[in-house]
Amino acid sequence: MPCPKCLHDPKTHNFQSLGKSSQGSTLLYFKPFDATEKEFTEESIICYYAHFDEIQGPWVWLFDATDLHKLKTPSISLLRTLYKGIEERYKTTLKCIYILHPNWRLESILGMIRPFMKKEAKQRLVENPSALELVGVGIDVTLVKSLLRCG
Repeated sequence: MPCPKCLHDPKTHNFQSLGKSSQGSTLLYFKPFDATEKEFTEESIICYYAHFDEIQGPWVWLFDATDLHKLKTPSISLLRTLYKGIEERYKTTLKCIYILHPNWRLESILGMIRPFMKKEAKQRLVENPSALELVGVGIDVTLVKSLLRCG
């Protein structure tokens, strides 16, 4: 079922499909700062799941943290709820979460929750990936340049 909020305003959460990698994974791009809904709540988590549930087959989450420091930091318990839900619901289809342009706040939060993550989840979470890593998993080089803002 589609996200009810995004049916009215597609930029509410601002999830964007960037097509598929050469390996067949759907590329889901998300930049929270560009979303019209700026606060992260329990309702947001339910809406995020609605977006994720629409994806058929394997997928990769490209989380763009640009300007994330300008938004209110969500509570650790909300982030833990999101993480647990992702682990339970998408552990077989979510291939990787690439965090693009992480800032110190996000790195600190990840530092606090990483010790509680399962080994497989830690391996799927990649902060500040290189262009080579992204191209290596089948993401088009032109798209990689755009995502990483290189030339």
